[in-house]
Amino acid sequence: MKSGHQTKSKTDTNFLVEEAIQEGAEEVKKQQDLKIATYRLTEKEVQNMAKISEALRLNSEDVPRRAIHYLSFVNHEMQKHLNPDRQASVTESHERDSHDWENWKTRQRQEYLRELNALGNIPQDDPIRQKRYNRNLELDGEIWDKLNQLKMTDEIGESIYLGVALLYHQLVEKATQLPAGHT
Repeated sequence: MKSGHQTKSKTDTNFLVEEAIQEGAEEVKKQQDLKIATYRLTEKEVQNMAKISEALRLNSEDVPRRAIHYLSFVNHEMQKHLNPDRQASVTESHERDSHDWENWKTRQRQEYLRELNALGNIPQDDPIRQKRYNRNLELDGEIWDKLNQLKMTDEIGESIYLGVALLYHQLVEKATQLPAGHT
């Protein structure tokens, strides 16, 4: 014969198990309900993405995801480098680096907006230009996490632009430069 305590304990355990299963099922459903974001490319960005695709032998549709990943990586590295808790040597100027990084992002964002403005409105009856400049991106959990870390969930086009600019600089502009100390 079971005591009242054993029955209550099993009931509590069953409730907790059922609750955990339900939470897991809801999380899986959220991940399956992928959001699609529409963003707009600039002409310069389209050209830079083609060069990045060529350099990495990537499908051009994969470049925006890689750009967000790379922007997140660089931002994380900059934050690590600029961490005020890190003890800096007398010759290091983290304040200057931080200022440079933020200025670079601001300049790039302004350039993005200028380029979009110069591109103007694309008529709905111009499918060639629509396909060239308007794109969709699946916001799966991984990309959403990167955008959250960057605090750019509302600026997907800007985040892609920044990432493409960084990738282009590293992969194309620096392609003919040897690493320091190897000349």
